[in-house]
Amino acid sequence: MREQKKSVLIVGAGASGLTAALTAARGGCGVTLVDRNQRPGRKLSATGNGKCNFTNAAMHPDDYHGDSPEVIRQVIGGFGTREAVALFRSIGIEPVEKNGYYYPASMQASSVCQAFRMELDRAGVRWITETAAVRAERRGKKFFLTLRGKDGAERMETADALILSCGSPAGVSVPGKEKPVTGYDLARQLGHHIEPVRPALCGLHCADFPREWTGVRQQGRITLRAETGESLSETGELQLTEYGISGIPAFQVSRLASLALSEGKKVTAVLNFCPDLSREELLAFLEDRRRRFPSRTASELLCGIFPAKLIAGLCHRAGFSGEEVPAGAGQLERLAGEIRHTQVRVTGTNPLSQAQCAAGGILLSEMDPASMQSRLMPGLFVTGEMLNADGICGGYNLQWAWATGVLAGRAVRGKQ
Repeated sequence: MREQKKSVLIVGAGASGLTAALTAARGGCGVTLVDRNQRPGRKLSATGNGKCNFTNAAMHPDDYHGDSPEVIRQVIGGFGTREAVALFRSIGIEPVEKNGYYYPASMQASSVCQAFRMELDRAGVRWITETAAVRAERRGKKFFLTLRGKDGAERMETADALILSCGSPAGVSVPGKEKPVTGYDLARQLGHHIEPVRPALCGLHCADFPREWTGVRQQGRITLRAETGESLSETGELQLTEYGISGIPAFQVSRLASLALSEGKKVTAVLNFCPDLSREELLAFLEDRRRRFPSRTASELLCGIFPAKLIAGLCHRAGFSGEEVPAGAGQLERLAGEIRHTQVRVTGTNPLSQAQCAAGGILLSEMDPASMQSRLMPGLFVTGEMLNADGICGGYNLQWAWATGVLAGRAVRGKQ
């Protein structure tokens, strides 16, 4: 008698859902993939500015945050950079590496989505698109999932196993006033607990930020200090905007601001536009320029070092009109102080809809790191952004998606 395929329902056709579906289907499972969008991989197709930086050569568990560092360590240890590159080759995507960052050779995230779709179709995956999952329950050994189509009609799907790969609200704008049922809601229905979800990898809103700086891009260091006593620093290209600070360095430290502000704690950002020089070295450099150009105003003294718009803000904050010639050491010290220590108050972050990922989600302590199976309900698996784990910029969050998707897909293939 021919053995019946194990049936698997997967909710969410993002990076981790596509990976889980392919892994389970290649292992002989009968897979049904449900997604509320018309096309799979909607967020994936836009990742990395459309280029899909899908992993990083410097992958390390310490580059992630979450409620269980041990679970993160086991997941990343169970499926790392080499495995992610092999996965991409298995779907026909040739990886290229640039300074430790891996991309598809096409430099198009859309080609990754297309390759997944072709392989999933070949593996016999059944698609249900433009449909939302609104209720989940387990009766006996089966999972029952209530689906709602765009016409509002509901129907029931059942399976031996359920994988929730619904993603997070990060980077998603939901039109209309009606609040949709989320993957977190489905997880709660099945007994799981969720750490509040906050924006991460996002821009920082600042008070009293110089208007002159809007549009400036400048190499520098940002140090974020929270009233909790925590601090984080990152160096790279700072992007100064009308609302505050953006760019990868700001994104890397934004998680601290997001969580501290949600607790009502004060947060300060310190910008250093000359991190390669000490205070003494910078003062000596400015004094040498003043000796060589004694008639130059404060703004003219910095010409050729910083962008004009950045200079205008620095002079204003240092108390110079811009047309004033710095005469004494004290004036140069004020100027150097602003260059190395511009301090602004962080009042907020960009919303979840404008964040690259989210902090928070389903508690990792409730998951088995070897399989991504729920410790609370056998047969239920959770992957990707739904989990309380978030990484830094550079392919780390996509690596988490591939890793958890593959681990769940492998585990679900086991005996019923």
